[in-house]
Amino acid sequence: MRKIRVKSSAAQSSSTTVTTTSVWNPQGATILSAMEFYTTRHHNFDDDVEEETNNIVEQNKELALDYLQQRLSLSRVQTQLVTYILWHNAQHAQCFCDNEDLSQMMSVHPLRMFQMMSDLEELESMGYLVCSCNNPRGERAWRVSNVARDALTKDQAFDPDSLRISSNMDFLEAARQYVQEGMRFDSDGTIAANILRLMKRNTHLPVVTSLRKLSNQHDMWVMLLMMITMGVENDESVTPPDLERMLAPRFLRPIFIQLRQGKHPFVQKGYVQPYNQDGMTQSNMWVLTHQAWVDMLGSQEEANMIECCREDEELLNGVIRYQDISSKPLFFSGNTQEQVNRLTHFLHEDQYAQICQNLKQRGMPTGFCCLFYGTPGTGKTELVQQLAIATQRDLFQVDLSTLRDKFVGESEKQVKRIFDRYRALVRLSNRAPILFFNEADAIFGNRMENTQRSVDKMENAIQNIILQEMEKLDGIMICTTNLTTCLDKAFDRRFLFKLQFEKPTNEARKQIWQSMLQGLNDEQATYLANHFDFSGGQIQNISRKQVINAIFTGKEDIDYEQVKIDCQNETISRNNGRKIGF
Repeated sequence: MRKIRVKSSAAQSSSTTVTTTSVWNPQGATILSAMEFYTTRHHNFDDDVEEETNNIVEQNKELALDYLQQRLSLSRVQTQLVTYILWHNAQHAQCFCDNEDLSQMMSVHPLRMFQMMSDLEELESMGYLVCSCNNPRGERAWRVSNVARDALTKDQAFDPDSLRISSNMDFLEAARQYVQEGMRFDSDGTIAANILRLMKRNTHLPVVTSLRKLSNQHDMWVMLLMMITMGVENDESVTPPDLERMLAPRFLRPIFIQLRQGKHPFVQKGYVQPYNQDGMTQSNMWVLTHQAWVDMLGSQEEANMIECCREDEELLNGVIRYQDISSKPLFFSGNTQEQVNRLTHFLHEDQYAQICQNLKQRGMPTGFCCLFYGTPGTGKTELVQQLAIATQRDLFQVDLSTLRDKFVGESEKQVKRIFDRYRALVRLSNRAPILFFNEADAIFGNRMENTQRSVDKMENAIQNIILQEMEKLDGIMICTTNLTTCLDKAFDRRFLFKLQFEKPTNEARKQIWQSMLQGLNDEQATYLANHFDFSGGQIQNISRKQVINAIFTGKEDIDYEQVKIDCQNETISRNNGRKIGF
């Protein structure tokens, strides 16, 4: 280790050793390593060490602070404050750092801390610090915010502009995190301060504009926003203890009385109502109404999306993760295979994102609506699943049996809700999932004219809703059907890609036989392919029979003769049977 020898002016014969660990070296330094150097040097001074040595250490400490100030783009005092508060948070498991702590760490007089108060407040407004007054003395204390800490950990300067939010949903998510933090630290005043700061940074959002129009009282904004953000998670109600964490004590009693008596402005506007639990109204628990979501978000569609997000289990009902789908080889004829490869290429995320961007720039719809049609058993449904694997997209498969309801108007709501849920999934997913309608002819049939029966009117209404949703779809929708003649012409126009699936050629059938029954030799597979005009689904049926036979006989080898018998049984003609009836 290299050493620097410093002669004492008092005694030339004595010498003090300063190791390279006391010398600041910016090469290869990071923000955290500079903070570590600065705080360690500060607390390792020894009274017995000569003054000149201390001066060298102090000079290197200042060099580290220069580096930090340049990286963080803060004033010198602000850089010191962030460094010491983060150091305190790391030492005391995220506990808040008060004036007394800062005074001791920075070795300054307590009165000097009052001069630094404006810097602390500015760091708060920038989002570097989170403030709390929840301590025995009721004094303000701080910690470095999670977003700022994460940036510093990645050796990046925290950018306050990153807290500027572009959508209502992202704003509510940020507010929800502040609420969770406040609940975790049980810090009176923290939630309100952070939410008000968040609103100040995002006055351009409709939700903030709606809150400001509703009232000019900060506590009203905070109360409603907290009820909204708590409502996003699991349809939670708000209780008096929740409000005590949000609002100043002087406001609580009149608010409680107004809520219980139904005289609070939120109750009168229809935004808040008592929580109903198992048919019993709870006077000390309140929830937001759907009208509150609509008015605050400024959009019926976003309100519906929030309603979907409130129940995660229901939102994910019908969603198949692509990791849970088994990979299988598929074989198609030349033209079909080319179209499949083309569609697969388009749906890969990089290509898909670029296509959507180009379509949007030209003012064209960005939705990918695809129709797979053709002979039964030709791999339409299986291809959708393999596309999900190839493009790493989850599959949202619609259960058509749940769309129709015996009550008037409920079926239309169910269909609308399917697309609302899909929009929520697209927004919450890293990659747009695939909306999958299997056997779509059940609801995509021809619309009826001059309808008189309520059932026919319902069918037309359902189809009109689907047509409208397809027109404005932002995602990927795939429908499969065997009966293209039953599809309404309006649906036909809205499908961007139409893939026809025919029975495989002899060569494709041979490949299917060999992939499903790997014990077949080339001659056997060729014979089966040429003599039996099967679809892939029929070949799969016969392959399954072989697996069942192997379990009963205990023989793993393929019984080729039995395979041919199973093929003959599979081809029984419907015309061979005797007619029943007249």
